[in-house]
Amino acid sequence: MTSNIIKYVFLSFFVVGLSACVEVKDAEQGGAGMEPLSRPMVEEVQEVESLTVDRPLFIYKGRILDAKEFAEEKMKPGFSEAPTESEFHFENIHMTPQGALYTLGGNVRIHVQKLSSEKSLISTFPQGSQAQPQKNGRDGGHLFLNVIQAMGSLRIEMRGEKGGVGKDGNAPDLSLKGAKGKVFIGTQYCDNPASVKIEEVKGQRGLKGYPGGVGASGGNSGTLEVRFQDSENLSIQIHRYPGQGGAGGKGGRGGEGGEAGRYSCQMFRLPQGPEGEPGDPGVDGKNGVAQTICRGEKQSITCY
Repeated sequence: MTSNIIKYVFLSFFVVGLSACVEVKDAEQGGAGMEPLSRPMVEEVQEVESLTVDRPLFIYKGRILDAKEFAEEKMKPGFSEAPTESEFHFENIHMTPQGALYTLGGNVRIHVQKLSSEKSLISTFPQGSQAQPQKNGRDGGHLFLNVIQAMGSLRIEMRGEKGGVGKDGNAPDLSLKGAKGKVFIGTQYCDNPASVKIEEVKGQRGLKGYPGGVGASGGNSGTLEVRFQDSENLSIQIHRYPGQGGAGGKGGRGGEGGEAGRYSCQMFRLPQGPEGEPGDPGVDGKNGVAQTICRGEKQSITCY
């Protein structure tokens, strides 16, 4: 999305009495609320005449970027995953089946005069998004969608980011090394080798490795408020997907096997003991919470 079609203006916020027909589906129930959601007004607003969403687009710091532009932005030193606030006023938005608009967990307010969607998607994060190792998944943030006239088929996904995997177990240290085998040396063992307890001569198996770390928590689904003035020709589905907790870290390597002892006059040495079992994997992180969704219907707001 090139920036030359966007200009910054200061606008006052307005809300229109609206109605909508919305289907809500949850991956996990939770986070109910009965009052309309309120968020602070964004002072700096972007006014855009029209937007065609025919490929994945990402909202980042008040800008709408395609995948290439967003990848370039992520390479810059100042890139941050911290949520930001953005507000847009559009005359028209047209979304194709290949199109998707991702809010990336920010507080995003979108006002549209006319929205047409061909089985397209608005979502907080792309499916499969996961935080970096040992970092909690980001929440879905807040999305406010205010449309005067809508038509077609639209899917909205409020999705928390999956938590990062836990830390792998620590490397084995000397405290996990197996015990050294016993030494059987002397005339009695030379004269009677059968009396030697071979299992005691062998180096002992190393101890079990250190456990992996706990996985990071998944992000909450985020909150949504949708309002439509004319949606008779719109089919809309809303889904909530709390972020799953990250997998626990891998268990650490088992301890080194103990050195073998000796037996008989010949001082014969057996092999070193085997390495210990790996440590237990860490516990998976906690899942996020399915948060509130509000929809306009017959001049009123209903929240789930």
